[in-house]
Amino acid sequence: TQPSTQPSTTQPSTQPSTTQPSTQPPTTQPSTQPSTTTPGTCFGSECVYDSSKNCQCDAACMSYSDCCPDYYSVCAGSCLGTLCAYTSNQNCQCDAACEIYDDCCPDYYSVCAGQPPTQSPTQTPPTQAFDELRSYNHPDHYIGVKGDEAYIIKQSSPMKWAIVSPGLCGKSGTISIQSADKPTKYLRHMKFLLRVDEYTDTDSYRKDACFFLQKDKWFLGHDALESVNFPGRFIRHQGNHLKLHLCESTAIFEMDASFLVLSPTCSLFQSQNFPTYSFGLKGDAVYIMEGSVDRWVTVSPGLTGHPNTTSFRSCNDATKYLRHSNYDFWEHFYENSDLYRKEATFFQHKDKWFNGYSAYESINFPLHFIRHQNFRLRISPYDGSVPYKKDGSFHAIN
Repeated sequence: TQPSTQPSTTQPSTQPSTTQPSTQPPTTQPSTQPSTTTPGTCFGSECVYDSSKNCQCDAACMSYSDCCPDYYSVCAGSCLGTLCAYTSNQNCQCDAACEIYDDCCPDYYSVCAGQPPTQSPTQTPPTQAFDELRSYNHPDHYIGVKGDEAYIIKQSSPMKWAIVSPGLCGKSGTISIQSADKPTKYLRHMKFLLRVDEYTDTDSYRKDACFFLQKDKWFLGHDALESVNFPGRFIRHQGNHLKLHLCESTAIFEMDASFLVLSPTCSLFQSQNFPTYSFGLKGDAVYIMEGSVDRWVTVSPGLTGHPNTTSFRSCNDATKYLRHSNYDFWEHFYENSDLYRKEATFFQHKDKWFNGYSAYESINFPLHFIRHQNFRLRISPYDGSVPYKKDGSFHAIN
């Protein structure tokens, strides 16, 4: 006779007939050994057929639709059929913390966390704008690299990055920071030091290169970057070197760990009453000039950090800004002083006097606006006249 694939002939069967040889033992003789497992679970089992159980934990259970509820997680290493929650008896886990402890089941992302990013992680999206990452407390320093190690560096042409969201780990609210020049490389941490490394298709790389973006965490307009796999540790600079550092409730930590993401758009600033004239340079003095090709990036908030302010950063040299000094306008190298930051920061009033044109008010000389007089740019006290309003209105052209 053929061996039976049915566990027992005394119960009605929902399983198919015995045309296939069975890997399960015949039940003509009852077991003399008590079961060491609990009916209804695979915990403690060897993931083999057990006639004493009312559900099964061997691979055939998927064909016969009699798997125990925890078969997938205990025996199959899968999140299918689980509640995506931590269970102490599982060989792999299906809760969010598995990403931290590196014990996720293979299908965790597709079953419990949504599909990981489908775009090739080594390719920059075609529409991705390139950004610069500027230090909060050293505004003339930007995130860059020396060799493969990451620093904040005083740069006239800051390194460009692509901000990939969600990050390589696929978690909502995260970003990864991709080199614009070498799109197969990302900013990642290794032994708590930040570096730029070639992408590798591993969970550990994706987690090392993934950060929660915490916008305006300590300073308006400046963001903090928290590690995905080391919660509570943030990117900060120390001695200009970028590190992953445990959060501290100190002013210096908060400043070191805050960065401004700049999406630079270089603009001409066109005069309202002389539309063929725009901001231009003669040496380091600023005029309105016909046919000028000089351009600036508007950085918001401005260098002082006040809401609704802007600073004008040179497109040719990122270490230079427009400022007023003795009321006249100049393009000068950045100086780490309160006075410089104030002289280079202006409240932007959009459509103040003319639709489509902005007026720029000095932050340290209230009611003094940028205007041109005899083609020279300067700040001047507002007098309410029509010529003043025309002289003090400018339109940014990208």
